[in-house]
Amino acid sequence: MKPNPVNIAFGKKLAEERKRSEITQVELGDRVGVVRTTIANLEAGRQSISLPLLYRIALALKCDLNSLLPPIETSLSDAREITENPSKKGGWAERVIRRPSKNPKN
Repeated sequence: MKPNPVNIAFGKKLAEERKRSEITQVELGDRVGVVRTTIANLEAGRQSISLPLLYRIALALKCDLNSLLPPIETSLSDAREITENPSKKGGWAERVIRRPSKNPKN
């Protein structure tokens, strides 16, 4: 599965801000209540971030949310790719929509 470009862009910005703050992935994880592997996965773009975790990270790094967020162009290109070809995003939505109902009354 192709990595999500928004996650990759966010991960790069997170790593930059963390290094600017001169703290390790372990230290950041401890400050925000997650394990080091979560921080590593976020920085590598392998994992999406929740809004509450995003806020905790910004507070821990003493940075503005905007310094962590990727440019809107990244988000728009990703959204375009998903809406133009939903089957690229794992195909689950297409399978659910096309799946016949188990109950013929529905």
